[in-house]
Amino acid sequence: MPIRGQIVLFRCARPPIKRIINEGSRYLVPREDGHVLAGSTEEEVGFDKQTTPEAIADLVAFARGIVPALRDAPIEQTWAGLRPGSFDGLPYLGRLPGLKNAFIASGHFRSGLFLSTATAVVMSELIRGKEPQLDLAPFRVGR
Repeated sequence: MPIRGQIVLFRCARPPIKRIINEGSRYLVPREDGHVLAGSTEEEVGFDKQTTPEAIADLVAFARGIVPALRDAPIEQTWAGLRPGSFDGLPYLGRLPGLKNAFIASGHFRSGLFLSTATAVVMSELIRGKEPQLDLAPFRVGR
């Protein structure tokens, strides 16, 4: 299921912070070009990738409240993307039912980057016909 995440990009001559700042599901990311990325929302709204004034205002207030130097930084851009989620929070991993050579590795939501290595290992084993090191039953499609 798609989970919308909205983001704000601030334009700065130099980044006012040097490291990523996390607060719960929200974050600030300094970029080498001086910009600062503020994100992100988590919204179950189907496949709607539009930004909303309320969410953008909340992200701007969050960013400027934590980093006062952003109060004078103009907003360069705002956008929204969709993260692939699942109904129970676990990704879908394994063979697709009824298809001989079709596999799935999806639904990682916000953990895709962190789980990518482990996912690659177990999916590689499965695709090559080896028994995966991990029991994939909790991650099966149609659970």
